[in-house]
Amino acid sequence: MIDNSVYQSTNHKGDIMLTTSIVPVKERFAFLPSITKDFLSFEATLFSFAEMFSENYQGAYWQFISLSNGGKFLYPELEGSVRAINTYSHADVTFSSEAYGLCLTLMALSQRNAIAHRNGDEEENERLYTLYHQVRDYALEHKDAEFILTFID
Repeated sequence: MIDNSVYQSTNHKGDIMLTTSIVPVKERFAFLPSITKDFLSFEATLFSFAEMFSENYQGAYWQFISLSNGGKFLYPELEGSVRAINTYSHADVTFSSEAYGLCLTLMALSQRNAIAHRNGDEEENERLYTLYHQVRDYALEHKDAEFILTFID
């Protein structure tokens, strides 16, 4: 079910933090190209990471999320919590599918950023660097922040 509501999170002091909004169906086609010009590889990387890090993932509908700070991320709609194992960071965590998507998006952004840097594409490098930090800012506010940071470390 698609809900086009805007969600606000609050920190422990009750201050409003970053807001999220689900990208409407009619805008989904432009979403991935707004992240990176190599959006097909980016999407393939997300799907590959999703399969690699969790046995819970067997394919899913992915929500596209815009953040009030300009960030963008995706997450698979999965039933219940997700157990994810990252042998690279020795992490074995259980968290929400949104948190899993944050991890996957951050890791894919980081990978694409490294490729842009290696290829000398300064514009793409800057865009991906900015997006990474915008998404990370939201991840730091997320209820599963501790697990997200452990997983991507």
